[in-house]
Amino acid sequence: MTQLKTTLITLLLLTSLALSEPQIHYKVSWDGGNRHTFTVEMTITNVSADLLDIRMPAWRPGRYTMQNFSGNVTEFLAKNSNEEELEFEKTDKDTWQIQRNGAKKIVAIYNYYGALKDAGNSFVDPSEAFLNPVTMLTYIPGEEMQPVTIELDAPEGSKIASALESAGQENTLRAKSYHELADSPILVSP
Repeated sequence: MTQLKTTLITLLLLTSLALSEPQIHYKVSWDGGNRHTFTVEMTITNVSADLLDIRMPAWRPGRYTMQNFSGNVTEFLAKNSNEEELEFEKTDKDTWQIQRNGAKKIVAIYNYYGALKDAGNSFVDPSEAFLNPVTMLTYIPGEEMQPVTIELDAPEGSKIASALESAGQENTLRAKSYHELADSPILVSP
């Protein structure tokens, strides 16, 4: 009986910890035109910190040089679940600090310019989209080991190729952590 009680208490504690951890979901869309622009929505639920930092990596696996991926970000904004804009400040070249103002859910929205077609960058044009997540998706410092999902608003008739597993919903993939996501390029094309 004591072992069962200890096991139940442990499960309850782990469940409450998991529910209090931030949940992270990305939605990436593009218009299919020649603007070479992705729109990224990073939705974070279970936010508890008064100030939330989100950061664009300055590294890329296999490269030993600092990068400036955040230089491709335009029109950044943050909203709460009521679609009200939240104040934010860019605290360094790669980090945006969002004032939570009591919100439990924050959506950071930005455009990402992807016009350089090579093996390491993200690229989009009318015929295909190549997402290198480490170049275009922000993360929460200290929460890189949290599982994440990524939804792709792909044009009708597109196929998705990635090492990531399906999250069980159409055009949605799952990664065990931001690190797994960062190491998993995604190709979307007819």
